Amino acid sequence: MATVNSVLSIRKLKAMQLQSLFCGLLVACAVQPEVEGTTVQVYLDTANAPTRSLTGILHGGNNASPPTDLITPLGISQWRNRDVLMYPRINELGAVDMFILLSGWGGGTANGYPYDNPTGWVSAVSSVATSTVGQNFFWDGWNEPDWPGRWAGTEQQLADTYALSYKTIKTIKPNDKIGGPSISKYDLTRITNFLNYALQNGVQVNFVSWHELNNDSNIPSIKKHVDEIRKNFIDNPVYAALNIQGVSINEYVGQGSQYSPGDILGYLYYLELSRVEYASKSCWPGFAGPSNCNNFTLGGLITPNTFLPRSSWWAFKLYADGWKTRVLSTSTDQFVNGLANTTSTGAQVLVAVYGKADVTKVCKLKLNKISFLPGFSSDSLVKIDVKKLPNSLEAPLDVPVSVQSYEVRAANDSLTLTLPTLSLHEAYIVTISKGN
Repeated sequence: MATVNSVLSIRKLKAMQLQSLFCGLLVACAVQPEVEGTTVQVYLDTANAPTRSLTGILHGGNNASPPTDLITPLGISQWRNRDVLMYPRINELGAVDMFILLSGWGGGTANGYPYDNPTGWVSAVSSVATSTVGQNFFWDGWNEPDWPGRWAGTEQQLADTYALSYKTIKTIKPNDKIGGPSISKYDLTRITNFLNYALQNGVQVNFVSWHELNNDSNIPSIKKHVDEIRKNFIDNPVYAALNIQGVSINEYVGQGSQYSPGDILGYLYYLELSRVEYASKSCWPGFAGPSNCNNFTLGGLITPNTFLPRSSWWAFKLYADGWKTRVLSTSTDQFVNGLANTTSTGAQVLVAVYGKADVTKVCKLKLNKISFLPGFSSDSLVKIDVKKLPNSLEAPLDVPVSVQSYEVRAANDSLTLTLPTLSLHEAYIVTISKGN
């Protein structure tokens, strides 16, 4: 026989199921249960925009391909490449053209290493610099000299090669920027040695560069790395003569994360949090077939030949939509981040899940200071639209996937939403606008 308590429990369960059903059917859910879990907080009254977009590309195209209408929406601020003839296109996009100096040299194969043939190296650098007179370049001194097979010499020989490159370029193009060491992973000792050698050689390092190709569980370490470089070198008067003007993470996103929107937005969140000046997404081999560096897919963001956007393309596009009006956000889980921005009609929040995020927890999104949005009051009726960027890997994605839409009233100038469960490597797009 059922007890009174068990009957009440059954009724309560049915009521919760009905509320969940109504929410799923896109009906207004004015009251949402408070459940312990991860909370992303957005402060709509606190501007937090970076200096520039941190979308960047490594290789991935040429002067004609892929189509410009797939590039422009990404808001690219840096294109790192090996073809100086791409400058007109990159410049038209408003991006920095970063040229990798070893390109065309042969890097330890056809021509030997620069320390084996310094005269030949100076001639090659002089030739490419002269061909770009009248154009503004960033010059990358080498690429991943710590990676096996890419540099056989010592750190001192690398620094001496950099000094030769610096003096050659600055003689021809004194206003261009040159930097390094562009190592394959963060290594404070190697960076320290490189910068100390530069001091001894009397040359500048206009940007400090390395690559962040972490497993997605290590993405949050980016901020610690950048903070260390700022403290030890950029803000340290001992290194003032180097004229370091910022940090360039000139490759980010590891191979396992290259198609995953949650991971990509996690990288972008921590790059912004670190106040990095420039950055470029890396490129990797696809699951089968040619490298995404060489097939005109912007490093795998679009499909080869057919040029259809993937979920990863949408992640960068939606990021580009919002960076200029970024507002502050925090999270109780370092692997669940919110990139939030205001819009002309409300706000957008990109909620990313990756790494060691506990996806069994409920994720809440709290919007603070609703009244700072145009036309909103502290108790406005608010329309919520939720779409998903699935981790669909190499498959094309025509548009983000609709998940739910409903209206809810703000209270005390804030609003707390309980988001549907996300899987690792995915992301939600939460759009906030005035309700009817």
